[in-house]
Amino acid sequence: MVIFSDGCSSQYKSRTPFADVSFAEKDVQCSIERNYFGSRHGKGPCDGEGGVIKAALSRAVKNQEFIPTCPQAVYDFCQKSLAKSTNSFRRTFYWTETGDIQRDRPSRVVKTVKGTRKLHSVRSTGEVYALQSRDLSCYCILCLSDATGCENQRWVDSWRMLKLSPSTNTNTVVNSESAPDARLESDNQTDQPCEHVMETDAIESCISDTQPVGSSGFHVCDFILVRVESARGRPLMFLGQIVHKDGNLFQVKFMKRVSDGKYIWPTREDVSWVPTTEIISAISLKSLTNREHFLFDSDKIKAAAEVAELDLG
Repeated sequence: MVIFSDGCSSQYKSRTPFADVSFAEKDVQCSIERNYFGSRHGKGPCDGEGGVIKAALSRAVKNQEFIPTCPQAVYDFCQKSLAKSTNSFRRTFYWTETGDIQRDRPSRVVKTVKGTRKLHSVRSTGEVYALQSRDLSCYCILCLSDATGCENQRWVDSWRMLKLSPSTNTNTVVNSESAPDARLESDNQTDQPCEHVMETDAIESCISDTQPVGSSGFHVCDFILVRVESARGRPLMFLGQIVHKDGNLFQVKFMKRVSDGKYIWPTREDVSWVPTTEIISAISLKSLTNREHFLFDSDKIKAAAEVAELDLG
């Protein structure tokens, strides 16, 4: 398999993608040769398609026709407004569920490769943590047949072995969407949802004590008001968005209150699993400002807090 791409270090040209190439025979049962365009030479049709999607979303938001509350909402908008299929043109969107892509791969944690920016071609060798690399790419007859030499050897250097060194630091970030017991820390200790890890027994207890999800009427992407014990042990009401559900538990991404009815996403994600019984009610998003402020009906929020006898967090 021959791949051409740009040299973006966060996606294609860095130590982890190099490790993925070395595992090619094991992962996809074929060899991979990856080539990197020079700076500002990696534009292609996909970049134009990305521009079409961004422009359409921007127009819809400005015209107050659509509010991108979550990935699912964006996908639904693209399916409805941008998907096309004709005899000469096709634009298709695919939805990827959480867990479809394995992102926690400790075996691919390797040390940084020196001279990465100079490399423009790497290929697998059949041995993990081993690659062949060269500064420039070439697909002359000799190179295609893996024969000795190259028709362009005046400019293209020979393949050389590149050994990847597994890193001793194999600490990986826990995917909070993959396990109900994952809980990210709060920005600070003042009246934020307390740092709490739900053990397996506690989760089973919550599931047995709550009503079936079907009767709750809450769905992924909904904004909701939640009762949460703060770090000081005082119950407060917070606003968040459902990002995942597992049985009778909902994974909620909490927001930060700026003023009455105005919320933003905190700099550091605040995510927690909550049972249905802790959800007070759903709340509709009124609008989204250019400064990424989410506006809600402050009167409805205050009324819900009064009924639940809770202070706002």
